Amino acid sequence: MLHTREKEQTPCCAEVISGEHYAEIGLSFDGKELSDYDGVFFLPREIGEMLTESGYSVPNECFA
Repeated sequence: MLHTREKEQTPCCAEVISGEHYAEIGLSFDGKELSDYDGVFFLPREIGEMLTESGYSVPNECFA
């Protein structure tokens, strides 16, 4: 799930819930390109897919 700050449209974080596992990943963008993230070593593919479907570019090196 992607989250935005109030009155903004760019996602500020992503939330991953899978069974008993939970992760919140902070997201930073340079325009429409993901420039940084924190909270995990590699971005889960599902988050990359959600960002791409929302019109953002995600560099391949973000994935394991």
